[in-house]
Amino acid sequence: MSGGHTSASRALSWVLFAIWTAWIVAFQGLLAPRAGAFTPELGIAWYFALAGRLRWRDTLVLALFVGGVRSAFSSDPTLALLVGYGSFALLADLARRSFEVDGPILRALFAFLGALLFSGHWTLARALALPPEEGVGAFRFAGSFALSTACAALFLPPLLARLPGLGPLWRTRS
Repeated sequence: MSGGHTSASRALSWVLFAIWTAWIVAFQGLLAPRAGAFTPELGIAWYFALAGRLRWRDTLVLALFVGGVRSAFSSDPTLALLVGYGSFALLADLARRSFEVDGPILRALFAFLGALLFSGHWTLARALALPPEEGVGAFRFAGSFALSTACAALFLPPLLARLPGLGPLWRTRS
């Protein structure tokens, strides 16, 4: 009986996670016209807020969920977002095995590096549709994008992890 209750509460938590993700990504969309190149990738901060608390096998699902919801609010190609978030999750998981990336400084450093990789990945994905001079110009914004994302990852995860309804997703320790 408790197994059914646990799976139902986990399913509800994933639904609430998707709703919170939509709100966070929508907020990023509202912020973008005002912040320009300094708009942080809040999906990375959201990922770091939760990934350390989830079972390792759920982190890829988490990243693909964030990428999928992000694609609904973005003009970036869906496949590029999914591949970017999936790759980020795999690299972050490798880093988590060697470092304590849940601490604020390493979390910000890995978010900075992840944002640089994202920026390069998305720019290359868009470069197929852009004239060459515009594609090169897009790389100029990578530093400010990565810096703002690192700041978001430094300060937001402790707040985001406290959003209601996510508790059943946290890993259980035996």
